[in-house]
Parts: sequence; C-alpha cells; structure tokens
Amino acid sequence: MKALGLRGAIGALAALGLAIAGYLSWVHYSGIEPLCTGISDCERVRSSDYAKLAGLPVALIEAICQWCVASAVIMVTLALLATLDVSRSGAAAAP
Repeated sequence: MKALGLRGAIGALAALGLAIAGYLSWVHYSGIEPLCTGISDCERVRSSDYAKLAGLPVALIEAICQWCVASAVIMVTLALLATLDVSRSGAAAAP
C-alpha cells in the first residue's frame, strides 16, 4: 500500500473512531437508547461498571485522547519541519 493511501486509511479510521466516540458520548448524556446491531446487548454494555472512568463515559475520554494525540502529532511535525528549515538555512549560510 502506498504511503498516501495508508495515510488516507489512517485518517479515515481516526475520523470514524472520533464519530463513534462522539455518538456514544451523545447517547450517554441524552439518555437515549443506542443503535444496536443485535450482536450484543448494547444497553448492558453502556450501563456496565466499565463504561465510566472517574465518572466520565469512556467514549468521551477516547474522543478527548484522540484529539490530544492528533494535536501532539501536528505539533511534533511542525517542530521537525521548523528544525529542518533552520538547519538548512544555517548550512547554506556557513562558509
């Protein structure tokens, strides 16, 4: 798989995960029944002891973490690009 296709797939999966986490957080706070595929008992999973961590729904924590990871990746990429730019400028200016 080409790098561009892999990046696109990763971006699509990240967006899908963020959408699912947002939906599950919305279901939690609105108190509505989640859409269920019939594979498992969705309400039982949503109301289990493991559905919350420190009083927050796990889906909300996942959405926040995904945002933090994306922000960190962007910041590291920008820092690396700035470092490369500075090192190229310095190498060109050296006698």
